[in-house]
Amino acid sequence: MPPRKQLNGQSKLTRVALRVKGQYVSPLDGARRHALHEPLREEQVQDQHGQVASTHSISAGLDYPSIGPEHAFLHDEGRVEYSSVSDGEALEAFQLLSQLEGIIPALESAHAVAHAIKVAGAMRREQIVIVNLSGRGDKDVDSVRACLESK
Repeated sequence: MPPRKQLNGQSKLTRVALRVKGQYVSPLDGARRHALHEPLREEQVQDQHGQVASTHSISAGLDYPSIGPEHAFLHDEGRVEYSSVSDGEALEAFQLLSQLEGIIPALESAHAVAHAIKVAGAMRREQIVIVNLSGRGDKDVDSVRACLESK
């Protein structure tokens, strides 16, 4: 494997992956984890009876009771910092990015924006945050409107 390239003279990057925080459990929370397909270790969240546990997210792309083999591996190796963001925080970030930048993020990406907002206040001015905006938020506008109107 080739040596890791340096960015701005630093060889270590902090990688952050997000999980959904809410009324249901997410695949990396303290719930019982079960390796579905050994040796790939795609892990599912299970209840006390060994059944797949319920998950929920306003984002359909994050509403899944499993993590893939890459996340399971990176999690177990301690190579990724995992954090969580609530649907409410993601909705706030969705609105903020849309209003300030004119970019409508997909709800999955809005979770990442919410986390970036949380950590940015504790960072030094010379530090850099990179947020990958994937997908298109215009497909989520009706879901966001319905959620905001129900509050």
